[in-house]
Order: sequence, then structure tokens, then C-alpha cells
Amino acid sequence: MSAPRDGFGQVLLAEWTKLRSVRRWVLALAALVVLSVGFSLFASAASGTDSNEHPDFVVGPNGRPVADEFQFVHQPLTGDGSVVARVVSQRNSHAWAGAGVMIKDGTRSGSRYAALMLTPEHGVRLSANYEASRAGRPGGAPRWLRLTRTGTSVTGYESTDGATWHKVGTVDMRGLPATAEVGLFVSSPPKVVVSRSAGTTSVSEDQTTGTATFDNVRVDGAQATGSAAAWQSDRVTQPSRPEDSLEGVPDFKRRGGTRTGSTEVNGVFTVSGSGEIGPRESPDDPVQAALFGIQIGLMVIVAMGVLFMTSEFKRGMIRTTIAASPRRGRVLAAKALVLGATAFVLGLVATVVSFRLGLPLLRDGGFAPPAYPIPRLTEWPVL
Repeated sequence: MSAPRDGFGQVLLAEWTKLRSVRRWVLALAALVVLSVGFSLFASAASGTDSNEHPDFVVGPNGRPVADEFQFVHQPLTGDGSVVARVVSQRNSHAWAGAGVMIKDGTRSGSRYAALMLTPEHGVRLSANYEASRAGRPGGAPRWLRLTRTGTSVTGYESTDGATWHKVGTVDMRGLPATAEVGLFVSSPPKVVVSRSAGTTSVSEDQTTGTATFDNVRVDGAQATGSAAAWQSDRVTQPSRPEDSLEGVPDFKRRGGTRTGSTEVNGVFTVSGSGEIGPRESPDDPVQAALFGIQIGLMVIVAMGVLFMTSEFKRGMIRTTIAASPRRGRVLAAKALVLGATAFVLGLVATVVSFRLGLPLLRDGGFAPPAYPIPRLTEWPVL
């Protein structure tokens, strides 16, 4: 018994034959690629930024822009050792305000670090070198925190009583010098406020200041100084950009001053700090700019999709198609699959070509390292 001639494979082949046999549809598919690539290259060539000329960021160990600003009470530690403190209280200045212990390559903004901190709304967090943090147990102050350096590794521990410790995690700190600064830190990110009225949008940053109290502070290690006189208090800061040079945000204003510093009375430290620590996303996305023309290609394929699905009805040829394959739903599914697969393949070609040719133009316009690290197709966000 022979196979039916109207199987789904035969219907797909018939719809594919129709698509590639009609000249205007072939031209529309070619226009999809040409317009997508053309408008993408036009947008890439017309884009520009001066972020590298007027930087308000620092570069971290991985070569990417980072935020690194906080109050740091510190002393040097050579070799292996630990820094321990109890966070007695913490002001809820921001959901991600941090108060904890840190080991850092000096006080230069953007240098290597490992930090174990307590946050008002997200519990304990362990972070290192501006990468994603690891979560500890939830809850707020009081909380004991300890960072221990062993060779090229730093391990964070937390405790509610100072006797039973729970490991938060271990981070690789290769590249950290033998002598590093250890101590207490407080950070508090700014709050972004968006106001809309009468068709206008105003964006502002309200600076916040976090305050925390620490006791039972000590540094353990063969080369630890350990004396109260060894503690120094510094505000780790990064460059600031003039307000009128901020790009990408209309009517941008900075509001609110910060009063930071630290005091120590009978071994109890009160530290106030502002700023944030972590990766800093660029305000513009070079990949998105390089693919601007894909939106134009979508307009082409939408119009073509309407014609491809309905033209047989206008000319009455749908009767012949249904006579050959009576299942109307299967015919419509075959049309959608053929057009969708073709558009996907050609759109993928247009996307890769736009990405490859557009990035050099964007780099010429200022979208270059260090403000804009070179994106690669092997990176998941780019894919």
C-alpha cells in the first residue's frame, strides 16, 4: 500500500516550492537581509560616545568597568590570617547596603578584594573581585562575620553567637599580594528616583549613607599588627563625571550629600559610608546598537507573512491546495513553518553579519575598552 500523497512532508515541500518560486517573495526575503544589515551598519556608523574620554568608572581585575566606593577601616596583614567582627547594628539605608569585613589590595578603587557583608534585606553575602555574590543565611544584625585567608583562597564564615560558625563559601584570590589591607567596611548604593509629569521624565540619584556599629573586632595572623593604633579610616572613591556630561538619561541630577567616616570608642567602631561595590553596567549596549536594523527586517517579514498566508485566498488557488490536502489546519501550519524557518535562517545570517561588521564601526565611535569590553559571540548575553 503506497503512502498518502498529501502527507505533512509533501505539504511542506509544496509550500516551500511556492515560496521560492514567486519572484516578489524571493525579493522580499533578500530585502530582509539587505535592509537589516544596511540599517544596522548605518546606525553603528552614526553612534558615538565619549565614555573613555571622561571616565566616571574604574576597571576591575577582569578588565571590565566596576563600581568601588565605600568607607574602609583597615590595617595591613601579611600572609595568612583572619579578620573577625560582630555587626552589632546596621541602618537600613538601602536594601543592598553592606556592612562587614574585607581583605583588599590596598585602598585603590578597582583593586582586588574579598568581602563578607551583612545587608538589611538580603542577609549575608560573600563577594570577590566584583563578580556575583554568594548568599549566606538570611537575617540581620547582630551577626558575627569572619574572613580567613589561606594561601590564594579566602573563606567567609558567619555566626550568630561567635562560637558556632557556618561556612558561606570560598573564593579564589590569586593575584592578591602577600600584604593586603583587612578591616571593616560600610557601603550604601544610591537610590534611583524617576519622576514623570506633564509628558516629561526626570531621573535622579539620591545618595544614601549607611551606618553600622561593630565590636569584637580583631585581626589574627602571624604578621598581624593587632594594635588599636594600626587602624586607619579611608573613603575608597572613584572618579566623578560632571553632571552636565551624563549621557543617555534625560534631565539627570544627583541629589543628597554624604557624610562618611568612622569613630572608635573602647573597641566599638561606628562606621558610615556610601557608594556601591560590584560590576557596573554601561548605559549603552553595543550589541543592541549593532543590531538596530533587525527591526526594519521584521517589518519586511511581517508584510510578507501576511501576503504569503493570504494570497492564495485572493486568487482562488486555495481551492486547489485544499483539494490536494483537505486538512486546512495542516496546510496553514505548513505555511507558518516554512515561512518561520526561512525567516529565522535569513534573520540569523543578517544578525551575524550585522554584528561582525557593526562592532568595528562602533569601536571607532568610542564603544571600546575599557568602558565597553569587546563582546564576543561565545558570551551567553550576546547569544
